[in-house]
Amino acid sequence: MDIKGIGELYKAGDLQAALVHSKAFVRDNPENGEGRGLLLQLYLFAGELDKAKKQLEFLEFQKKDDLPSYMTLKVIGEMIDCEIQRHAFYKKASSEVPALFDDEIDLLTDAYALVTNAQNGSLTSEKAEAITGQRPLLPVVCQLQDDEIRGELAEPDDLTAFGLEVFSARKGYAWVAWKNIASIEFHPYEKPMDLMYRRAVIKRKGDTEETPPLQAYVPAIYANTSRDDVAACMGRTTDWLANDETGLVSGSGQKCLLVGDQLVPLLQIGTLTALELS
Repeated sequence: MDIKGIGELYKAGDLQAALVHSKAFVRDNPENGEGRGLLLQLYLFAGELDKAKKQLEFLEFQKKDDLPSYMTLKVIGEMIDCEIQRHAFYKKASSEVPALFDDEIDLLTDAYALVTNAQNGSLTSEKAEAITGQRPLLPVVCQLQDDEIRGELAEPDDLTAFGLEVFSARKGYAWVAWKNIASIEFHPYEKPMDLMYRRAVIKRKGDTEETPPLQAYVPAIYANTSRDDVAACMGRTTDWLANDETGLVSGSGQKCLLVGDQLVPLLQIGTLTALELS
Protein backbone atom coordinates (compact mmCIF):
# COMPACT_ATOMS: atom_id res chain seq x y z
CA MET A 1 0.00 0.00 0.00
CA ASP A 2 1.28 3.48 -0.85
CA ILE A 3 1.39 6.53 1.43
CA LYS A 4 -1.91 7.87 0.13
CA GLY A 5 -3.64 4.61 1.00
CA ILE A 6 -2.11 4.63 4.47
CA GLY A 7 -3.32 8.19 4.90
CA GLU A 8 -6.84 7.12 3.99
CA LEU A 9 -6.73 4.42 6.67
CA TYR A 10 -5.67 7.05 9.19
CA LYS A 11 -8.47 9.38 8.14
CA ALA A 12 -10.95 6.52 8.51
CA GLY A 13 -9.74 6.00 12.09
CA ASP A 14 -8.17 2.58 11.51
CA LEU A 15 -4.94 3.31 13.34
CA GLN A 16 -3.82 -0.31 13.67
CA ALA A 17 -4.20 -1.04 9.95
CA ALA A 18 -2.44 2.23 9.13
CA LEU A 19 0.44 1.20 11.40
CA VAL A 20 0.72 -2.26 9.84
CA HIS A 21 0.87 -0.89 6.29
CA SER A 22 3.11 2.01 7.29
CA LYS A 23 5.67 -0.36 8.84
CA ALA A 24 5.58 -2.50 5.70
CA PHE A 25 6.07 0.58 3.51
CA VAL A 26 9.11 1.73 5.52
CA ARG A 27 10.54 -1.80 5.47
CA ASP A 28 10.31 -1.85 1.68
CA ASN A 29 11.31 1.82 1.22
CA PRO A 30 13.80 2.55 4.02
CA GLU A 31 15.11 5.75 2.42
CA ASN A 32 11.65 7.28 1.94
CA GLY A 33 11.53 10.12 4.46
CA GLU A 34 7.85 10.86 3.94
CA GLY A 35 6.90 7.29 4.75
CA ARG A 36 9.13 7.18 7.81
CA GLY A 37 7.75 10.52 8.99
CA LEU A 38 4.21 9.19 8.70
CA LEU A 39 5.15 6.08 10.68
CA LEU A 40 6.65 8.27 13.39
CA GLN A 41 3.40 10.20 13.72
CA LEU A 42 1.28 7.05 13.80
CA TYR A 43 3.45 5.70 16.60
CA LEU A 44 2.78 8.91 18.53
CA PHE A 45 -0.98 8.48 18.19
CA ALA A 46 -0.61 4.89 19.36
CA GLY A 47 1.36 6.05 22.40
CA GLU A 48 4.46 4.10 21.37
CA LEU A 49 6.91 6.88 22.17
CA ASP A 50 10.08 4.77 22.15
CA LYS A 51 9.32 3.51 18.65
CA ALA A 52 8.57 7.05 17.52
CA LYS A 53 11.97 8.17 18.83
CA LYS A 54 13.65 5.34 16.91
CA GLN A 55 12.10 6.55 13.66
CA LEU A 56 13.16 10.07 14.54
CA GLU A 57 16.78 8.93 14.87
CA PHE A 58 16.67 7.46 11.36
CA LEU A 59 15.17 10.68 9.97
CA GLU A 60 17.75 12.86 11.72
CA PHE A 61 20.52 10.80 10.13
CA GLN A 62 18.88 11.08 6.71
CA LYS A 63 18.39 14.85 7.04
CA LYS A 64 21.64 15.77 8.79
CA ASP A 65 22.77 17.85 5.79
CA ASP A 66 19.38 19.53 5.32
CA LEU A 67 19.45 22.13 8.11
CA PRO A 68 15.79 23.30 7.98
CA SER A 69 14.49 19.72 8.00
CA TYR A 70 16.99 18.70 10.67
CA MET A 71 15.91 21.56 12.95
CA THR A 72 12.25 20.62 12.46
CA LEU A 73 13.10 17.09 13.52
CA LYS A 74 14.86 18.44 16.60
CA VAL A 75 11.64 20.23 17.60
CA ILE A 76 9.71 16.97 17.16
CA GLY A 77 12.28 15.26 19.35
CA GLU A 78 11.73 17.89 22.05
CA MET A 79 7.98 17.27 21.92
CA ILE A 80 8.44 13.52 22.31
CA ASP A 81 10.70 14.13 25.30
CA CYS A 82 8.07 16.46 26.78
CA GLU A 83 5.40 13.81 26.30
CA ILE A 84 7.58 11.28 28.10
CA GLN A 85 8.04 13.81 30.94
CA ARG A 86 4.29 14.38 31.06
CA HIS A 87 3.41 10.70 31.33
CA ALA A 88 6.08 10.24 34.00
CA PHE A 89 4.65 13.18 35.97
CA TYR A 90 1.18 11.66 36.11
CA LYS A 91 2.63 8.35 37.27
CA LYS A 92 4.89 9.91 39.90
CA ALA A 93 4.99 13.68 40.13
CA SER A 94 8.33 15.46 40.28
CA SER A 95 9.41 17.13 43.51
CA GLU A 96 8.64 20.62 42.21
CA VAL A 97 5.55 22.43 40.99
CA PRO A 98 5.86 22.26 37.17
CA ALA A 99 5.29 26.00 36.76
CA LEU A 100 6.81 27.46 33.60
CA PHE A 101 7.09 30.87 35.28
CA ASP A 102 8.42 31.23 38.82
CA ASP A 103 5.91 33.97 39.64
CA GLU A 104 3.08 31.45 39.14
CA ILE A 105 4.23 28.79 41.60
CA ASP A 106 1.84 30.01 44.32
CA LEU A 107 -1.09 29.91 41.87
CA LEU A 108 -0.33 26.28 40.99
CA THR A 109 0.66 24.86 44.38
CA ASP A 110 -2.84 23.56 45.22
CA ALA A 111 -3.13 21.92 41.80
CA TYR A 112 0.23 20.24 42.33
CA ALA A 113 -0.89 19.04 45.77
CA LEU A 114 -4.00 17.58 44.16
CA VAL A 115 -1.87 15.44 41.84
CA THR A 116 0.69 14.37 44.43
CA ASN A 117 -1.86 13.57 47.14
CA ALA A 118 -3.93 11.56 44.67
CA GLN A 119 -0.81 9.59 43.79
CA ASN A 120 0.24 8.83 47.37
CA GLY A 121 -3.28 7.94 48.49
CA SER A 122 -3.69 10.77 51.01
CA LEU A 123 -6.32 12.73 49.06
CA THR A 124 -9.81 12.65 50.54
CA SER A 125 -12.95 13.50 48.63
CA GLU A 126 -13.49 16.49 50.94
CA LYS A 127 -10.03 17.88 50.27
CA ALA A 128 -10.38 17.27 46.54
CA GLU A 129 -13.69 19.10 46.48
CA ALA A 130 -12.26 22.02 48.45
CA ILE A 131 -9.39 22.44 45.98
CA THR A 132 -11.27 21.88 42.73
CA GLY A 133 -14.02 24.19 43.92
CA GLN A 134 -11.49 27.02 43.69
CA ARG A 135 -10.75 26.49 40.00
CA PRO A 136 -10.53 29.80 38.13
CA LEU A 137 -13.50 30.90 36.03
CA LEU A 138 -12.21 33.27 33.36
CA PRO A 139 -14.42 35.45 31.15
CA VAL A 140 -13.21 34.84 27.59
CA VAL A 141 -14.01 35.17 23.93
CA CYS A 142 -13.49 31.81 22.22
CA GLN A 143 -13.10 32.11 18.45
CA LEU A 144 -13.98 29.00 16.46
CA GLN A 145 -13.76 28.59 12.70
CA ASP A 146 -17.31 29.81 12.05
CA ASP A 147 -18.51 30.95 15.44
CA GLU A 148 -17.67 32.96 18.53
CA ILE A 149 -18.52 32.00 22.09
CA ARG A 150 -18.40 34.28 25.11
CA GLY A 151 -18.56 33.04 28.66
CA GLU A 152 -16.59 31.90 31.66
CA LEU A 153 -13.87 29.42 30.77
CA ALA A 154 -13.15 26.41 32.95
CA GLU A 155 -10.96 23.34 32.42
CA PRO A 156 -13.24 20.33 33.14
CA ASP A 157 -10.36 17.97 34.00
CA ASP A 158 -9.74 18.37 37.73
CA LEU A 159 -6.03 17.54 37.41
CA THR A 160 -5.37 20.43 35.00
CA ALA A 161 -8.04 22.84 36.23
CA PHE A 162 -5.55 25.48 37.34
CA GLY A 163 -2.84 25.29 34.69
CA LEU A 164 -2.62 24.97 30.92
CA GLU A 165 -0.28 22.13 29.99
CA VAL A 166 2.46 23.25 27.60
CA PHE A 167 5.57 21.84 25.99
CA SER A 168 8.25 24.52 25.95
CA ALA A 169 11.83 24.64 24.74
CA ARG A 170 12.84 26.38 27.98
CA LYS A 171 11.50 23.93 30.55
CA GLY A 172 10.01 20.93 28.77
CA TYR A 173 6.65 19.86 30.20
CA ALA A 174 5.16 22.64 32.31
CA TRP A 175 2.02 24.48 33.40
CA VAL A 176 0.97 28.07 32.74
CA ALA A 177 -1.58 29.37 35.25
CA TRP A 178 -4.96 29.83 33.57
CA LYS A 179 -5.54 32.86 35.79
CA ASN A 180 -2.62 34.71 34.15
CA ILE A 181 -3.37 33.92 30.51
CA ALA A 182 -4.39 36.92 28.41
CA SER A 183 -4.68 35.14 25.06
CA ILE A 184 -3.88 31.96 23.18
CA GLU A 185 -3.61 31.84 19.40
CA PHE A 186 -3.41 28.37 17.85
CA HIS A 187 -1.62 27.78 14.55
CA PRO A 188 -3.47 25.98 11.71
CA TYR A 189 -2.85 22.26 11.20
CA GLU A 190 -0.21 21.17 8.71
CA LYS A 191 0.35 17.49 9.51
CA PRO A 192 -1.34 14.73 11.57
CA MET A 193 0.93 15.36 14.56
CA ASP A 194 -0.46 18.90 14.84
CA LEU A 195 -3.69 17.28 16.02
CA MET A 196 -1.79 15.93 19.04
CA TYR A 197 0.35 18.95 19.83
CA ARG A 198 -1.11 22.31 18.87
CA ARG A 199 1.45 25.01 18.23
CA ALA A 200 0.36 28.13 20.07
CA VAL A 201 1.33 31.70 20.88
CA ILE A 202 0.47 32.56 24.48
CA LYS A 203 0.40 36.02 26.04
CA ARG A 204 0.14 36.61 29.77
CA LYS A 205 -1.65 39.36 31.63
CA GLY A 206 0.76 42.16 32.40
CA ASP A 207 2.90 41.55 29.33
CA THR A 208 4.00 44.74 27.58
CA GLU A 209 4.49 45.28 23.85
CA GLU A 210 8.17 44.51 24.41
CA THR A 211 7.47 41.20 26.15
CA PRO A 212 8.01 38.34 23.70
CA PRO A 213 4.99 35.99 23.67
CA LEU A 214 5.42 32.39 24.72
CA GLN A 215 5.86 30.04 21.78
CA ALA A 216 4.78 26.59 22.92
CA TYR A 217 2.91 23.43 22.04
CA VAL A 218 -0.30 22.49 23.83
CA PRO A 219 -1.01 18.75 24.09
CA ALA A 220 -4.49 18.10 22.71
CA ILE A 221 -4.94 14.58 24.13
CA TYR A 222 -5.45 14.01 27.84
CA ALA A 223 -2.48 12.35 29.55
CA ASN A 224 -4.59 9.60 31.12
CA THR A 225 -6.05 8.42 27.81
CA SER A 226 -5.97 4.63 27.52
CA ARG A 227 -3.93 3.27 24.62
CA ASP A 228 -6.65 0.63 24.17
CA ASP A 229 -9.16 3.31 23.12
CA VAL A 230 -8.02 4.06 19.57
CA ALA A 231 -10.59 6.78 18.86
CA ALA A 232 -9.61 8.57 22.06
CA CYS A 233 -5.89 8.28 21.28
CA MET A 234 -6.56 9.89 17.90
CA GLY A 235 -8.45 12.73 19.56
CA ARG A 236 -11.75 11.82 17.94
CA THR A 237 -13.71 11.27 21.15
CA THR A 238 -13.75 12.64 24.68
CA ASP A 239 -14.87 10.82 27.80
CA TRP A 240 -14.77 11.57 31.51
CA LEU A 241 -13.53 9.21 34.22
CA ALA A 242 -14.48 9.72 37.88
CA ASN A 243 -12.43 8.30 40.74
CA ASP A 244 -14.75 6.56 43.20
CA GLU A 245 -12.64 7.41 46.26
CA THR A 246 -11.68 11.04 45.61
CA GLY A 247 -14.39 12.13 43.19
CA LEU A 248 -11.74 13.58 40.87
CA VAL A 249 -12.80 13.76 37.23
CA SER A 250 -10.16 13.31 34.53
CA GLY A 251 -10.50 13.45 30.78
CA SER A 252 -9.78 10.78 28.18
CA GLY A 253 -9.34 11.58 24.50
CA GLN A 254 -9.37 15.06 23.02
CA LYS A 255 -9.09 17.91 25.50
CA CYS A 256 -12.12 20.14 25.88
CA LEU A 257 -12.72 23.48 27.54
CA LEU A 258 -15.99 24.57 29.08
CA VAL A 259 -16.92 28.05 27.83
CA GLY A 260 -20.16 29.17 29.42
CA ASP A 261 -22.36 26.11 29.13
CA GLN A 262 -20.69 24.80 25.96
CA LEU A 263 -18.06 22.05 25.94
CA VAL A 264 -15.62 23.07 23.20
CA PRO A 265 -13.07 20.58 21.76
CA LEU A 266 -9.56 22.05 21.81
CA LEU A 267 -8.98 21.24 18.14
CA GLN A 268 -11.85 23.53 17.14
CA ILE A 269 -10.47 26.60 18.89
CA GLY A 270 -8.67 29.28 16.89
CA THR A 271 -8.10 31.86 19.62
CA LEU A 272 -8.96 32.42 23.26
CA THR A 273 -8.92 35.96 24.60
CA ALA A 274 -9.50 36.91 28.22
CA LEU A 275 -12.01 39.70 28.78
CA GLU A 276 -11.12 42.54 31.11
CA LEU A 277 -13.57 42.91 33.98
CA SER A 278 -14.93 46.43 34.30
